[in-house]
This record gives sequence, structure tokens and C-alpha cells, in this order.
Amino acid sequence: MNEERGALRQAIIDTAAELFKAEVTPALLESAERGEFPQALWAEMAALGLPQASLSEQAGGLGSLRDAFALLRPAGYHALPLPLAETLLAGWLAEQAKLPLPEGPLSIAAGGKLRREGEGWTLTGTVRNVPWGRNAHLILLAENEAGGEALLALVPHGAASVGRGHNLAGEPRDTVGFAALPLGPDSVRPTTVDEAWMRHAGAAMRAAQMVGALEKALDQTVLHATERVQFGKPIGKFQAIQQMIAVLANHTAAAIMAADRALDALDGGDFAKLSAIAKLRVGEAAGDAGRSAHQVHGAMGFTQEHTLNYATRRLWSWRDEFGSEAHWAAWLGEAALSAGADRLWDFVGEAA
Repeated sequence: MNEERGALRQAIIDTAAELFKAEVTPALLESAERGEFPQALWAEMAALGLPQASLSEQAGGLGSLRDAFALLRPAGYHALPLPLAETLLAGWLAEQAKLPLPEGPLSIAAGGKLRREGEGWTLTGTVRNVPWGRNAHLILLAENEAGGEALLALVPHGAASVGRGHNLAGEPRDTVGFAALPLGPDSVRPTTVDEAWMRHAGAAMRAAQMVGALEKALDQTVLHATERVQFGKPIGKFQAIQQMIAVLANHTAAAIMAADRALDALDGGDFAKLSAIAKLRVGEAAGDAGRSAHQVHGAMGFTQEHTLNYATRRLWSWRDEFGSEAHWAAWLGEAALSAGADRLWDFVGEAA
């Protein structure tokens, strides 16, 4: 990355972080958990071009999915209650497949079957746990019933039936159904992307968000240990508390490195392996680091009123999305076995 491009990327990240810091308040997060979509904040993001960051430079983006995903760290830090991550990935996929790009938030999913009907298509099936399915246009990876090839379809917001659900963090995770839904000829395109790649990309995406949430939990924990006084001194002076903070800091540092390596591989390199490692390592951090953060905060850290939960509930929700630690550990084990005994240490070395 040249210096000019790097400076532009950092300027966009800093602008996004300042916006999220100013606008993502506890009141906004509480209203989002009640089901209110933060439309005003989305409009501010759109005015800055953040949802378009993954598109080509000609379309007003950064020209790199890797660079766009760098926005997810501050988004995770501030618990942004909007589908920025999904919009970045969905927009990139749509542009690669030459699908029309609608205005507004996007989401991604895989499932359903497409069948030719005259000049257009019909879409049938049910997809579960669609992020913000009730609020967004959907870029869907579906199968062509006739030939089994992979197709990308644009499902306009409001066109499908939606059963509302949510994850532990209160973010929409909906069931979206298609009953012979008609789609125009321009709404479906062939793609070279398969469901496995989508899962790897989603894993890298969630890992980047989780790193931001880990950093937030660490900052809040250090601040609390500095300000909270017991027995005449800050609790951060006690060795047991220092040990908990050290565990949290160690997990956060390791998670940052793993997630950054996966994002660097988006434009080349061994992306499948590194994204699996990243989601596995960041998921492990979510469990141990979240536990340490709540232990340092004591009873107050377990209350709904304390803001620590905005980070930790997202960590616990996101760790299971796009593959849990168990899923990716099994995948890595199978990949190592497939490489063969003669290449085992090469496989390990390439991932280190």
C-alpha cells in the first residue's frame, strides 16, 4: 500500500471512529435493541460514503475489500447497531457480479433455489439468521435449479416474508422466506463465489468486529480498575486484578494479530486458512477475555445498566456466527490432514 493510499484509508477510519463515538450512545443502542432502525445515523454514514467503501474507486469506494473491512474495528469498538459489515461485503459481491446496487443497507445470506421463468427468475426457499433481514436489501447466494451453478440474486427490501429474531446482543437475525418470489432478469447474475468462500469472508468480517469489541472491553476494564477504590487504593493495584487485566490484554493483542493477517490475505495469500485461524483465535479470546472483564468489574459489570455488556454480548453473539471455534478447529484439522504428513510442518509454518 503506497503512502497516499494508506493516508486516505486511515483518514476514513478516523472519520468513522469519530462519528461512531459521537452518535452511538447508550440511548441509541437501547432503542436499536427495541427494534428501531437508526435511520439518521445510517444517513450520516451514507453521506460520508462509508457503506460504499468496499466498491471500486470508480463507484466511490476504496477499491479494496481489505481496506473497507478496516472500518469494522471501530464499528465493533463502538457497538455500531447497523449492518455496515454486511453492506460492505454484499456491495463488493454485487459489484463483482455486476448486479445493480440499490441505495440503503444490504445484507448477505446463502440458500434457496432459482428457476428460470420466461425472461426472469423465481426464487424459492427459506434462509435463517439473516442479519438485518427486516431492514435491508438482500444479496443472496443461491443455486440454479436447472444446472446447479452458483448465482447471486438481489432481493429487494420488503419483497420476501420475514420472521423476526435476534441474537444475544439484540441485533436482528431474521428468517427470510421466498415462495416463488419473482425476480427480474437484471436481478440475478452468475458468480464465481461459493458458499465456502462466503463463510470464510464472513468469519474474517466478524473477527474484525470482535477485535474492536475486545479493545473496548479492555479499555473499560483498565479504566474501571484505575477508578474503583477498595481498601484505600485502586483495585488495579491488587495482583489478582492485574493478572485478570493481563489475560484480557494478551487475548486482545493475539486477536488483533490474527484478524489483521486474515484481512491482509483478502487480496491474495492463503485467505481460507488465515480466516479460519482468525475466527478461531478471536472466538477463544471472546470467552476468556469477556470473563476477565466481567470479573474485574464485579457485580456492577453484570447489570444491564452498565455499558460493558454492549461489548461482551456482541463478542458472545459474533463468536458463533460464520462458524464457531469448534467449526474452524475441525476445518483446520481436516486441512492439515489433507496436506499430508510430508507437508504438515509446512502447513503449520505457513499459518504462523
